[in-house]
Amino acid sequence: MKGKWNYNEAPLTVGDHVIREKNRITLSSTDYDLEIANTKKTDEGNYTCKDGDKVMKKYSVVAKGDFL
Repeated sequence: MKGKWNYNEAPLTVGDHVIREKNRITLSSTDYDLEIANTKKTDEGNYTCKDGDKVMKKYSVVAKGDFL
């Protein structure tokens, strides 16, 4: 995995390991990509991938619709 992912400025990954919602979040081993399965309202927020001090990707997730 390349880079380090944060969720609302809090660490989401440590090395190649996801430390939040491990069963729903996967990382690409070849790119700066993140996938969230079965998105929940609590997934809303800002996701940022940095490689050193350089921001590689930044996503804002906004949940719409009805959630159980």
